[in-house]
Amino acid sequence: MTRKEKIEAICTKGYQLDFGTVFESAFENYKKIALYAGLMLLVFSILMSIILMAGLISYIGIIVVR
Repeated sequence: MTRKEKIEAICTKGYQLDFGTVFESAFENYKKIALYAGLMLLVFSILMSIILMAGLISYIGIIVVR
């Protein structure tokens, strides 16, 4: 079937879109992205907490030693 024939078939019969599969695949992609983003946020917050606690402990140690 050539392009012209495909275009004419669409013009005469119409074009049907199935949004069910589109929304399903979009939601699956969203779940993957949200999972990775949540895990990265968790890891980042844990690392930042460790760094901040180490800084706070060293700062308090410097004040106490004086």
